[in-house]
This record gives sequence, structure tokens and C-alpha cells, in this order.
Amino acid sequence: MRLQMSTKNLDKTRWIALAAGIVLMSTLSYASTWSLMVNPMIETRGATDKSMAMIFTLATASGMLFSLIGGKLLDKIGSTKVIISAIFSLAVCQFICAWTTTVLPFGIADVIFLTWQGSVVYIAVYANMAKLFPDKKGTAIAISGMGITGGSMIFVPFTQYLIDTLGFGNQFLVTGILFTIMGLAALFFFPKPEEGYVPKGYEPVFDAGEDEGDQDETLNSGFVQKDWKMMIKDPAFYIAFAMPLLVNVAGQILNYQLAWMAQDIVQVSAGKAAWMLSGVFLMGTLGKLFWGTVADKAGRLNILIVLAALSCLSMVGLMFIGAGQVILFTVFIFLGSFASGGNSSTYPALIADLFGSKYYGFNFSICYQAIMLASMVAPWIAVLGRSGDNEGNYAITFGLTAALCFIGFILAIVLRKMKKDNIEVVKKIKKEEAV
Repeated sequence: MRLQMSTKNLDKTRWIALAAGIVLMSTLSYASTWSLMVNPMIETRGATDKSMAMIFTLATASGMLFSLIGGKLLDKIGSTKVIISAIFSLAVCQFICAWTTTVLPFGIADVIFLTWQGSVVYIAVYANMAKLFPDKKGTAIAISGMGITGGSMIFVPFTQYLIDTLGFGNQFLVTGILFTIMGLAALFFFPKPEEGYVPKGYEPVFDAGEDEGDQDETLNSGFVQKDWKMMIKDPAFYIAFAMPLLVNVAGQILNYQLAWMAQDIVQVSAGKAAWMLSGVFLMGTLGKLFWGTVADKAGRLNILIVLAALSCLSMVGLMFIGAGQVILFTVFIFLGSFASGGNSSTYPALIADLFGSKYYGFNFSICYQAIMLASMVAPWIAVLGRSGDNEGNYAITFGLTAALCFIGFILAIVLRKMKKDNIEVVKKIKKEEAV
């Protein structure tokens, strides 16, 4: 008995699946409430700053492992079963956190159950989007990804409201029930398409990653459907891995370190810093949609080159911001966030372009490690501006980040040249064969 929407007439119903993908991605936004948990955990459950930092670090590390496991399972058992495991994993996390009064169970719930949910839903939704929208991969991934940032704008203040009105423990129960209902309802409208689905009127064009059958790999220089073993033998993989690792440091700093940095750099209140952070999420959401849509027409590598340049420009601008320069500071962080949103929607589609969608789940989970590594590096770079002799001097933080973005910019150009050369060779040979 089928418990999901039919895949018949998918050309029309895939848009319903896209809406369901947004809802599924919005359940990931609960991770954005982390900063709301720190003080209540310290005040009511005996946590310390160090213990909470350790939980965050361990969660990031386990996320790297879980994304690999989830990607492998995705290719074997499909997105539906993987997402079901994630939905109930989040529910288990919330009920443990509601029940416990100490730090250890909270940490275990966060590091294992919440992190599993966050690691696999992200990959599963993007994998389905690439298969449902082979003609609009960038746009579909961008729109579904808006669920994360858009959800954060809603659920962060909503969670704080629940804490204030119902209490710290009870908010876990409410959010656990709410996200479980949202996830299961959305999953009904989120079927996996049959392998090789092509929308009516769309003719796949041989471009980096589009499958044309059993082609001569030496002619395609690796730009064909590949499993992970073939992917890691492709030189393009190493450039495609290093590029987001470098460029995404800027976005990770803006998304997760901005509030306290804004208070230090431009001397604003905590309340104003929170509004700045809300604005960053908004610009990231707009960036996902705008750049993801443009990339479908202009080419993803062309757009990633532009985004790396914009990220570098925003970091250079922030190097020269001082106390009281709130407007300029806001302009540059919004610019950086707009570019970061574009990176987060364009990069997943690029992996399908480069290596195909057939083995996308595990392939992207490997490439996703670059983003996880960037999230681990970003806090250490951010605190360079308040460490030792550099205290209060964030030029070193933003200067180093700008340098990383510039290297990413160069790598994007190199990867684009590799792709262009490959396509020209294939076109020439096909032309000769036709004659």
C-alpha cells in the first residue's frame, strides 16, 4: 500500500513535492535555536560554557560521519526511509531534552539524534530535488533550501516565546510534536521519482554531469555519471571540495558568530545584534532563490566565480569597519550573506552537474564534508580578533577570510576551465563521428 503521493503526472505534482521539500527543510531550522539553549542550560541544568561548547564541537564532528552514512543509505534504501528515520530521530531528541534535568542526556540527544536529523534531511531533500527537476536543478534546490533560513526566521523567536511562556523543558515537547507532524505530513507529498525521470519537453543537454550512457571516460575527463569511487579519481572532485571549504568560512562566520562580533566591532546592543542576525538570514534566503535561479541560465560555475568574488569583497570591506559604523557594517554583512545564500543553493546542484544525479546521495555527502569543515574552522578564525594582542582588532579575522575566499575564486575559475575544455573535446569528437 502506497503511503505517498503518486508519481503519475509528475510534471505537475513535482511542484507540490517542492513545497513539501521546503517544509522538510524548515525542520532543520531548530538547530538555529542553539544560542537560545546555552543560558537556560547553564542556569537550570548545571551546564558550563565549556560543556556547551564541547557539545557543539562533538555535534559538528558527528555530523560529518552521519552525513556520510546517510548519503550511503540514501542511495541504497531511498529518500523516504531516510527522512522517516530523521523525523523520529528529532522527536526522540526533543523528548529526551524535555525529560532530562542534567547535561549528559542533553548532550547525547543533541550529538546523536538531532545531528542525525540535520545531516540526512539536508542531503535527502537535495537529492530528490535534483531528480525531480533535472531541468531546473538550481532553482529547485534554492527554493527548497529557503526552508532552512526562512524557518530560522520563524522558529527562533517562536522557540524563545515557548521558553518564556511554557518553560524551558516544555518547549522541547511542543517543538518535538510540531516538527514530527510537519515532517510526516510533508513526507506524504515528497515521493521519489522513478530513475531517469525527464519532464515533458525537456531534452537533456550533454553538460558537466548529464548522463549520456556508457561514454568513453577518457573523452569526458570525468564529467559523466559517477559513483564515489570514480568521483574521487576525478581531479575535478578535489577542486570542487576545496572551493566551498575556503569560501564558506565567510558564510559560517556571518551565520553563527555575528551577534557577539557585531557587539564588539560596532558597539551595538545585543538586541540590535539580534536584528542584524535576522537580516542576515533574510538576505541568505533571498540569495538562495536569486542565485539558484540565475545559475540555471548563466551556468553554475560562472555564478560561483561571482559569489566567491562578492564574498571576498564583503570580507575586505569589513576589515576597515570600526565602532559606530553600523550602516557600512550592515551593508557588508548583508552582501556577504547574500553571496553565502547563493553558495549554499548553487553548490549542491553543481555536484549533480559534475558527477551526475544517479549516485548523488553519497557523492554529495562526501562533498558536504567541505562545508562541515568550514563550520569547524570558522569559530577559530572569528575569535582571532579577540585573542591576546589582537583583542578588538578584527582586521586579521576578515583579512584571513578574504584571502580564503580569493583562493576559492581562483579554484572556481580553474574548475570552469576544466569543464570548458572537456566539453569542447567531446563536441569535436561527436562532430567527427557524425561526418
